[in-house]
Amino acid sequence: IEQKNLWFDEIFSWNLSQKSFIEIIEGTAGDIHPPLFYLTLHVWTFIFGESVFAMRMLSVIFSLLTAFILYQLLSIFIKDKIFIIFGILLFALSPLNIYYSQEVRMLNMNLFLCIASVYYFLRIRNNFTPKENIFYICVTTAAIYTHYFAFLILGTQILILFYDYLKTKDRLLHRHGLSFIAILLLYIPWIAIMIRQISGGQPWRTPQTILQLFKNTLAFFNDTFFSYYIYYQNVIPLRIIEFISIIILLIAVFAPLYFKFKQRNENFFIISLFFSIPFVAAVLISYNNSILLSRYLSILLPFLIISLIAFITFQNSFRKIILTSLLILISIFGLIFNYSFDFKNNDFRPVISYLDSNADKNEIIVSEPHYMGWHLEYHVETSNSNFSKPVTLGWSYNMILDSINHKNDLDEFWFLLDYSSLDTSEYNSLEERMFDLGFSKKINHTFYIIPARIEIYKFERKSN
Repeated sequence: IEQKNLWFDEIFSWNLSQKSFIEIIEGTAGDIHPPLFYLTLHVWTFIFGESVFAMRMLSVIFSLLTAFILYQLLSIFIKDKIFIIFGILLFALSPLNIYYSQEVRMLNMNLFLCIASVYYFLRIRNNFTPKENIFYICVTTAAIYTHYFAFLILGTQILILFYDYLKTKDRLLHRHGLSFIAILLLYIPWIAIMIRQISGGQPWRTPQTILQLFKNTLAFFNDTFFSYYIYYQNVIPLRIIEFISIIILLIAVFAPLYFKFKQRNENFFIISLFFSIPFVAAVLISYNNSILLSRYLSILLPFLIISLIAFITFQNSFRKIILTSLLILISIFGLIFNYSFDFKNNDFRPVISYLDSNADKNEIIVSEPHYMGWHLEYHVETSNSNFSKPVTLGWSYNMILDSINHKNDLDEFWFLLDYSSLDTSEYNSLEERMFDLGFSKKINHTFYIIPARIEIYKFERKSN
């Protein structure tokens, strides 16, 4: 889990979690996610420290807890012990699970809370007890305070209870309605903020064509079984993988119909809905707002696995062997890609090493405070750094240049440009604009970092 350095979303998590509880809530209110993960990370780093290993271990633990709940769910629906173990193996070996167990983000915390919500929902649906209902309310409320995609799981639960009511007309279902009211009341402090965040959206999420939507749909299955890095391989295995992904997609999405009408199995029908309904909803939403990303939909991985295993258990012996072997081979194939491809997203370590060797404590380093600026700040705070924290002269490229223009005491400094920033349209004009401000270039070094690059400059004021 220390193979990669912290990338931008992770460094954002670290930066926000170091603030007070009030500042964390205020900070998340101005972002796009609820605050619970950052509050949890704040407590976690206070106890265990801020190292890459310590912070990512939080996600690992939530993944292990998810495996435990997945075992409980599998034990409810699957009677064959071999297929229960097989389900746990599929989860443990999934490149998607491994990838997001190595990130300082809320994804695995949300994964655990969502599967725990489903587990307690199914238990109180079959045998309502006040104690388990309290557990259900707590984990469900925590899930929607962690990530908004948890509402896809909550929405599925509401639809299932509506289905139960239409089927049985059981008036005792009002107890479940009271549970939803309790969750709503606990969420009231955040509802207005959630509405503002969702209605505001994120400007880089744009409408998609049908073809883009189909490719992104397949990408989720590629990431789940074959590895995030599969797209960096040649085209022939990718086409085979896409064909297999289409088969898995069709089985998973239409599993509820298969269990309802073909096998007439009510239990499998209900559990398979926890994949198909949220997944189809995410696809429909993504037509106008591209949110169909594997990191958001990673909460569906356990239910996808249960649906596939349930489908296999209804096949004859020959097809059971073929389908089980195929999924095992896919997992092995994906793990080979996962660990053989030397890819490090936003690996800033060469940049930091260069500054450690060439900058000193007395020199000023200027960068946009987000992106590269937070990485430098993290390194200074957690390591024996030879350079100082970057100074904040503005929140954008033009603000920084305007501040430099008004600082008469700035004679020499380092300037970093991170091309993974949202707006880099004017970066190429830096040398010319610095010359107009009275500075000449002393050093220029370029680092090519996937998926962009870093430019390091050192400027000094021109002598009169």
